[in-house]
Amino acid sequence: MCAKSVFSVRFILRLTATWGTLGLLLTASVACNGDRHASGSSSVGPRVTHVDTIDVGARDVNKTSRVLFDVQNTGDQPLIITRVETPCACQSVFVAETSRAAVDLSVEPGNSVRLGIDFVVGGNLNEVSKLQLKFHTNDPDRPVSILNIAFTPSSSIYVIPSGIVHQQAKPDELPQFKVDVYADGRSPLVTSAPIQTDLPEDYSVQFLASPGAQEKLGNSGAVKIGCLVINSLKPIGSVGERSVTLTLIQNGKAILSLPISVSVSKEYIVLPSAITLPRRTSEGYLYEAMVMCKRTDNKPFEIEVSQIGQGLDVQPLVTEAGKNARTLNVKLERTKRASLRNVSFHLRFASPGAGTFETDVTVRIVPPEEGE
Repeated sequence: MCAKSVFSVRFILRLTATWGTLGLLLTASVACNGDRHASGSSSVGPRVTHVDTIDVGARDVNKTSRVLFDVQNTGDQPLIITRVETPCACQSVFVAETSRAAVDLSVEPGNSVRLGIDFVVGGNLNEVSKLQLKFHTNDPDRPVSILNIAFTPSSSIYVIPSGIVHQQAKPDELPQFKVDVYADGRSPLVTSAPIQTDLPEDYSVQFLASPGAQEKLGNSGAVKIGCLVINSLKPIGSVGERSVTLTLIQNGKAILSLPISVSVSKEYIVLPSAITLPRRTSEGYLYEAMVMCKRTDNKPFEIEVSQIGQGLDVQPLVTEAGKNARTLNVKLERTKRASLRNVSFHLRFASPGAGTFETDVTVRIVPPEEGE
């Protein structure tokens, strides 16, 4: 019997004996019930609970990585995650089950929600980097909570340079390219096995192992294991100007992709860049890239642009970048993440007294799934 019920019993006995047993039981019952109600009326409100740090270990540098994590409501009222602040506007936290953005998200008491984020791995090789997420919620004690994602940039296979740009090639030339290859022991490359390409009629590839001591790649665990020699099988004049991504294949598996840009013009240089991860907008996703067009002298020139295939409404904006240069700013808006691999344009250059020059340029889209 609780303390209040004892007090009530004594009080009733002093007042009158006519109540008898019924009066005592009623008084004790009311007192105890009142005490239980008082203790159950307190509320802790919503409570946001998650780990402080997630260490995902080694992740391939320059690739897209996905991390999933749980956020729990350990309170007794609904938890509202109003937004999640990320280091870059190009990153956003999403609900793993629905892929929708984690904005104004409600989590019932005792429940949890699995969230995720995609990001491009950057930083110094083999040195721990961190990605900080700030959760803004209606938790009265912790309206802003922080979760750190720790990762170590690494590379199972790395080539230097990471892309090939061959300018001013002669029409009858069969150019040969060399890139150094570094690996950290996880590389799928087998040095003794032949290497094919996805463009076998245009390029062949040979691997040459490095003799002697192995050269390290910066602070990473990767060391130089040799070089790749890439041979053009057709004269540049027969295939024309091109920008391609050459995929190297060994034992039926793709082991490396290498962008190659070749120019045969003596007067113009075209340098395409890749459209990488999209930037979130109110309408969906925005892919952006820039194509630099330069003239080797100071003569003015104009560009006419037309899109090749794919049925996309992409109109690059041509702007001046100096007396002998222009830039094509390419913007592609999609309501969903793009599944395309590239967007191609036909460029026609015209300069007074210098005739015209025409070429095709491909802007490559790097979809998120490549790094997952």
